[in-house]
Amino acid sequence: VILENMDQVLDFFPPGSLSENSRAKPEIWERWGEFSKHPANVKKAARELAAAARAGDEEAVKVRFKALGQACKGCHESFRAPKPKQGT
Repeated sequence: VILENMDQVLDFFPPGSLSENSRAKPEIWERWGEFSKHPANVKKAARELAAAARAGDEEAVKVRFKALGQACKGCHESFRAPKPKQGT
């Protein structure tokens, strides 16, 4: 599912799509070149995790799962605003 979704991620961020309900930061469009590389990084990490799982290599799965989390986190930390605090 991650592999399939990464092919569509950039379509969710057309220029001018920033809204008050979005947690997307303006940096997405200011640094599009950097932002647009993240889906490929996530796909690579997901492919490596899938390969480790198919091989039945539990240790490699742990390492690859962490790497996938880091690939996702890299984009979220740079390009997604934190959740608003409740009650504000």
